[in-house]
Amino acid sequence: MSRGPEWLVKKYGIEPAEIARRVFRDLNESAKTVDAARALASLLIRAVEQGAAPHPHLITNGFRITFGAVAMTLRRFEDDWSWYICHLLPDKKQRPAEAASLRKEIKDRKLYDAANLLVAHSGPKNQYRSPQPSGCK
Repeated sequence: MSRGPEWLVKKYGIEPAEIARRVFRDLNESAKTVDAARALASLLIRAVEQGAAPHPHLITNGFRITFGAVAMTLRRFEDDWSWYICHLLPDKKQRPAEAASLRKEIKDRKLYDAANLLVAHSGPKNQYRSPQPSGCK
């Protein structure tokens, strides 16, 4: 349940416009990260196709790093959505359909959990409880 921009001011002591700027900066950086990961994956695929990889572990680890960067980027998007964006856009009709689609993809593919296992935590979901977001759906 979203609580609106006023709730953000009470909770964090930061004006909604500043939170929006920070979220936009995160989204912009996320787009750059995903684009770089796509380009790196393309290079890795070409290296394999051309037999140009001097050591196979470089390709394997390159794909792991690429996947990890994308998983962490999507995790950050989910965090930003749950903690801030849903409150900045309390009217669900104002929310971009693409955001709902991306959040569904993150959930369906369990990318949030994958990011936790890759980087943030070393145990399964029940072993560690992260702070709960503010309850937006």
